[in-house]
Amino acid sequence: MKILIASLLLMPVFAVAERAQTTSVYTDAFSKTNCRLAEEDEQGGFVKYICKGPAGFQYEAVEFDLRQTLNVIEPSGRKSELHLSRVSPYFSTAGPKIEWRLDGKSPIALIVRFTVDKNSETPKDEISRLLVVKLRGGTVCITDIVKASKDQNAIARGLADSSEHKPCMKFGK
Repeated sequence: MKILIASLLLMPVFAVAERAQTTSVYTDAFSKTNCRLAEEDEQGGFVKYICKGPAGFQYEAVEFDLRQTLNVIEPSGRKSELHLSRVSPYFSTAGPKIEWRLDGKSPIALIVRFTVDKNSETPKDEISRLLVVKLRGGTVCITDIVKASKDQNAIARGLADSSEHKPCMKFGK
């Protein structure tokens, strides 16, 4: 009985120590200092940047038809398209910052603000959400969408830190 009680008392300490190792680093989503122009078609309104992330990760920041999306490029070179235009069909922006959640020095997830214009005829009729993207667990994908609230950032960080075994969200084509 004493052993069981002692081990139960140690469990929260272990969980706190594990959580303390998770940190954040930030990159600018479409920054000219962090990104290089990879492709541009001024006539069609298309531009693609290749941007640096932490620990060998990169991402493509893509803008087309007044919509933005991100594609994650792992250190191995494998690219995962996030298809943010499937999250919402409206005009949209990603960023301006990307929060990378790190376990030690290794990225485990990213969090990006995704803002959509609900009504193209009424500027500033916007909805802003935080998208949680898992980077571990075999598939890079969106696992959660966090609605605006006073605790939105903290909620998104908690979801990101536990995203490895979560399923990918499904969106229409």
